Amino acid sequence: MKLLCLTFTVILCFLFGSNYVVQHLLSLGIPGVAESLWRQLEGRFFYLACNKYGSNVVEKFFQDSVEPQSTYITLELLHNPNVAMLLVDPYGNYVIKSALSASRVSELKHIHVCALIFRTIVWAVCPFASY
Repeated sequence: MKLLCLTFTVILCFLFGSNYVVQHLLSLGIPGVAESLWRQLEGRFFYLACNKYGSNVVEKFFQDSVEPQSTYITLELLHNPNVAMLLVDPYGNYVIKSALSASRVSELKHIHVCALIFRTIVWAVCPFASY
């Protein structure tokens, strides 16, 4: 059953109800399962963050994953050229908030991540600012 779920991880994340399967697998804390899920979703976290059901999976990663995984996901989100969309997206903004709340990185890395988020917010607002 677990192997079958791991095989269809990407599809399960985007569907109503089935995203709970992925979240449950993450919460079990079985060695290797979280890393396997993370590897299958690499490069897709931005799209998951903007999806009603996928955003819950990304937030669960922040709650239950180890530091390298949560840091990678945060940086993947922040380095996406469309990161400003996350700030106004109805689901993406919660993912960004979770990324900040769940930041378990060292003080220096935390400052770096906060600076990236601040820069993103400023760049998103600049087109609308009057000089």
